[in-house]
Amino acid sequence: MTERSIAALAVVLGALACASPPRPSEGELPRAGPGVLYAIGANLGAVMARYELDEGETREVARGLVDAVRRNPYAAPRTPDLEALMTAFHEQRLQEIARREEQAGAPVLEAAAREPGAVKTESGMILQVSEKGSGPSPTIWDYVRINYHGTLRDGTVFYTNRGQEPLRVQLGTTTRCWQEAFGAVAAGARIHVVCPPALGYGWAGWPGVAKGGAVLTYDLELLSVEPTPEPPH
Repeated sequence: MTERSIAALAVVLGALACASPPRPSEGELPRAGPGVLYAIGANLGAVMARYELDEGETREVARGLVDAVRRNPYAAPRTPDLEALMTAFHEQRLQEIARREEQAGAPVLEAAAREPGAVKTESGMILQVSEKGSGPSPTIWDYVRINYHGTLRDGTVFYTNRGQEPLRVQLGTTTRCWQEAFGAVAAGARIHVVCPPALGYGWAGWPGVAKGGAVLTYDLELLSVEPTPEPPH
């Protein structure tokens, strides 16, 4: 299922609790316990939160949802280009939200660049190295064991393994932010990194975790590197 399909499903199911329950009948279907349907609606409806809908838009979503759940007649224009219009809304809305978030995060990058010892790379990343480590730097093919602690521009922790086991991961499967940061150091390194959106989650973001356009700040530790040969071409 595509991200767009998930969003559409959220529209249909996100307000199940708003619909009146079906009338009891012979052979009645199993009923949900207290709060179950509301929780399903809230979890799926959270997907829609990324669109930052206003009150009127939210009412229109709820109207379509209730009609679909109750099998009422479709009560809106249904043109041949509706699928394209839905796709355009999805992309344009998220891109504009990401643009605003990137603007709001720009001062974080600027402030980080002024810190003692900070280096701004060609990609726009701000890198501060506390300990450079020793040995070869990892390539995207190598597996690395790392500790990480990530925050958003307002200080919210969105990704951390503090209090947990180190993460073992192939570097090439991570974000460009981590690839560039770890690729500049070696095992034993400790670094502070501030990443522009293009190196993180781009305009799409990480739904429910980080907005599109988010500037990401990490404290990273490279514990070890497991060299892995590049696969033959």
